[in-house]
This record gives sequence, structure tokens and C-alpha cells, in this order.
Amino acid sequence: MPKVVCRLSSVVRGLWLVVCGLLPLAPLHSSTLDDRLQQVCLMLSNTPPPSDSMFTAEFLKKVPPMQLRMGLVGLMQKAGTCRSIRMVSTTSEYSGKAEAVSDSGYIYPITITIEPQPPHKISGLFISTPVKQQATLESVVASLGALEGTTSLCVTNLTSGRILAAKDTARYLPIGSTFKLYILGEMARSIDVGTHQWNEVVTLDSNQYSLPSGVMHTWPHGAPVTLHTLASQMISISDNTATDILLNHLGRGRVETTQKLMGHSKHELNVPFLSTRELFLMKYTGGGAPARMYASLDARQKARYLKSTVSSISLDSVAFVETPVLPDSVEWFARTPDFCRTMDWLRKASVQPYGHPVLGILGINDGVDVDTKI
Repeated sequence: MPKVVCRLSSVVRGLWLVVCGLLPLAPLHSSTLDDRLQQVCLMLSNTPPPSDSMFTAEFLKKVPPMQLRMGLVGLMQKAGTCRSIRMVSTTSEYSGKAEAVSDSGYIYPITITIEPQPPHKISGLFISTPVKQQATLESVVASLGALEGTTSLCVTNLTSGRILAAKDTARYLPIGSTFKLYILGEMARSIDVGTHQWNEVVTLDSNQYSLPSGVMHTWPHGAPVTLHTLASQMISISDNTATDILLNHLGRGRVETTQKLMGHSKHELNVPFLSTRELFLMKYTGGGAPARMYASLDARQKARYLKSTVSSISLDSVAFVETPVLPDSVEWFARTPDFCRTMDWLRKASVQPYGHPVLGILGINDGVDVDTKI
């Protein structure tokens, strides 16, 4: 479950922009969708085509070319470059699911939508976590061991508690968007004790807006939304703005404490519990200087620094770079066994009256496509 090998989720995951109009639709040649797919394959290579010739202006407004490229480079470093790509299924003449095969033996599951009108630019693109084709859990562990860098794996049968496969499970690693499970857990816990309700309404505050992934940063200031909607957006499309608003509404301190309740073995590593906005502001402004300062402080000093300094930085100052900024010191951290316990906690919470929506929220997005015929 931990997404420690794929960072695209924090860049373009869940972005859907479908442009509708009243212009007459031009006939679509069968090769048009395939042509765009071939460009996606090139994009997952070292010679990407120009973004403005591939994507609609609306898409690039939400995911600027540098931000898009940064996520793709991270993916290719882990899973390799595209060797071939094919359409798996179509939902219409202008959208469908595809698979790209990398030179390292990974499958990139892709969902694509193009504009009906020529030149049929890409208006929606969803690249899921790359999947290594493996025969056994033993081969998965062996393949992880062959990768550069640090890897960890823990596969547990939640019913029996038996560990089925494990590798370097004592390591605390940056976990990317998986930290959002702890916010979902606090949501469920707070409902159990009567502090909040799933249908509770909050108003969006643009001062708390973050950057993609997600779409809620485009919603109007003051719009009313329920906590269930925020949680659904946070989990299903990794919406960063929904995440931050929910985190701030539930309380940073509450989430910090709930980590331990959900099985985190060293929850103090995530104190203060950062918002995505704070992470962006520290890592991608001032050449990363705010992040370096933050990393040098203790927990109390960090909390004061977030309030006194980071909160005053403009989101417009964010400038993404391709090289990771302090991934081992300014992030959210956990061990893979922590997440096995976290998923078990959510599983058990979901059978309680207060937690019935939890599994539904987790199931909105199927995640990695599974071929049930295998």
C-alpha cells in the first residue's frame, strides 16, 4: 500500500479536465487516440514532445509543464522509459484505458481523454502506479533488492496477521501521499467520539488552498462542502487542497495522536504533521532554503516556524524543480509494517457504525488495475 516508489501521485494524480462545447464534432479517425498515446509514450522517455502541442491550455494551467515533467522523471527513474504502448479499452471515441510497457518490465496503467475537436489535444491524463510483472512474492522481493536506493516491503494477511513477504521493514521512509490515510483515520475516530459528522459542512478557504494533484483548488472561495466530500476527494484523487482543509478542520494535533492509535511505531517523526501547502512552500521557494531551515529545528521550533514564517510565503512563489528537495528530512515518514497496521485499523473501523463510509471512500478509485484472469 505505501507509495514509496511512485511520486507521480503528488503531481498529476487524479487530474481530469474535460472540455465541453457546442461546436459540431469532427469525425474521429481511428488512429487519433492512438496517435496521442504514442506521444504519451514519448513523454515517458528522454525525448518528450512539446507539452503545448499535446495538452489543452486548461490542462497545462492546472499542471504546468515543469511540474508534469518532474513527476514523469521520478516515475521513469523507478520504472524505466516507455518501450511500447497499446489501447486496452475505450469508453468513447475520445477516451479509454491503455498500458505502456517500460524497458524495465513495468506496466504503466493509463487513462486518457482527448478533445472531440481537432487537433484532439489531451484534456485528461491519469497515469497510475507502475506495476512490475512478477510471478511470485519472492520475485517481487528480489526485484526490489535489485533497485537502486532504499526499498522496503511488507505484505501481511490482515485476517490472520501472518507476514507473507518482507524486506527491510525496520526502515522509516518518506511515504508521499500515503500520509492521507492518517487523516482519514482521524476523521473516522472523531465521528466515533461525536466531535464531527460525515455530513458536517465546512466552507472552503482559499487561504488554505494547495497545488495539484486534485481539483478543489479551482473551486470558489466560500463554497460549502461536507467532510465526506473532502475525505472522498483526498483519497480517490489525492486532492491536496481537500487534504489540507480537512487536516486543518480536524486539527493537526489530533492527527498526530491518531497516527499512534492506527499503528505508527514512531509517530513523532511526523510532528508537526505537515500540510501539502506547507511542504510545497518550504521545498519549492527560495531554492529550498525554508526546507533546510525547517529540517534543522526541533519539533517545537518547527511548529513556530510554520506559523511565523512559512504561513506568510505566497503560493505564487512556488517554482518546481526536477531534483527532489530534502526527501529524507522534510516529508512524512513511516515503516511499511506501520501501514499494514494502518490498513487493518481502517478495516476494523469500517465495520463499526461510525466507520461504514470508510471502505466506500477507499473504494472510489480502484487504484492499480488487476487482471483477474491471472
